Amino acid sequence: MSPPRLDELRARAGRPDYPDFVRSAMRDFCFTINAHHGQDRVWFGSFTVTINRNVAFNFFERDVSGDDALETFPVVRADRSETIEVRVRPHPDDPTADYVVTLFQLEKKEYDRAIRSMEEILGQVGDLRTIPDICFEEAPLLVLLRERLMPHPAVKAERAADWPSFLA
Repeated sequence: MSPPRLDELRARAGRPDYPDFVRSAMRDFCFTINAHHGQDRVWFGSFTVTINRNVAFNFFERDVSGDDALETFPVVRADRSETIEVRVRPHPDDPTADYVVTLFQLEKKEYDRAIRSMEEILGQVGDLRTIPDICFEEAPLLVLLRERLMPHPAVKAERAADWPSFLA
């Protein structure tokens, strides 16, 4: 099956059969990209990529490992590529509220390539949301998702609760 054209997706968006159409076209997942330009909130970063309306990767230009109220799966521009676990304490006096966040560090070149890829995809899809992976499967962002971010055990565990209507 060839990937659906973006005009086909736009024509079906908002219709009741859109989820079935996307599910029939996707290989492994669908995704949405949200740009947060000008919104300096700790949990958003500059972009959010959401997989199957369940797992969100927030992309940050700065180190957020010490931020409180950090959402799971931040992707950070860093000096080296590694994945670390960060313990977050949202309430300084209450260690029982602590939680662990998997933080993906990407070297500048890899991070910038992912950001450019998101910008290019957004330039093509505009306001279209919930895009099957097959439409952009060779894009650097999707390669990063498939090869580095989504294989992580914490992401796999979170994906066990993926959008049921898409994956049933």
